[in-house]
Amino acid sequence: MVDYWDETRSALMGVVEKWSVRSHLLPPNAHNSTKYDKDGIDVLFLNAEERRMANVTDPALVERVFREVEPQGSTPTGMVLDELLRDYVERVEHAKQTRERVKPLLVLVLTDGRADDPDMVKDIIVEMAQRLDEVRAPPYQLGIQFVQIGSDPDARAFLQELDDDLRPQLGVRDMVDCTPFEGEITPDFILKAALGAVVRSIDG
Repeated sequence: MVDYWDETRSALMGVVEKWSVRSHLLPPNAHNSTKYDKDGIDVLFLNAEERRMANVTDPALVERVFREVEPQGSTPTGMVLDELLRDYVERVEHAKQTRERVKPLLVLVLTDGRADDPDMVKDIIVEMAQRLDEVRAPPYQLGIQFVQIGSDPDARAFLQELDDDLRPQLGVRDMVDCTPFEGEITPDFILKAALGAVVRSIDG
């Protein structure tokens, strides 16, 4: 990610700007409101969880926090996903009992390498998929979109395995998608991946 840090920062700033503008153009109860959330987006760094930003609608906040975080160290994807998804799925399970509605969640993972804890990544995804199946959550309740930054072949093979193999091998819902690197990182590249995952999950 080091080689693409500035490019990723600029792309995410563009995503926040476009997301904010388009969400505020939506009428109340618009059919595509799942695509553009008026609460903005949350930004979380794998190696700097204390820099987590919630409900971001200002691109300047993205620029500032990117300048405060140095891209280095490990890639603890499984550990961070465990913390994020476990809390969310528990809310969905509780809501099933109380008949409340939990807003669908799309987790967009931008990564340049294979996770340091690949078995944990698989285990947490499978466990959460099984638990959502048990409470009969809709297919669009949770989606995980991995976006590869860079062309590392090992990373691509691992992400493709998450995308293609979990459902046929283990029989769990298909809630993982992977977008391979296309040579450059732009707001449209990231938005295309995010919105493609939303449409895919709604279509089943």
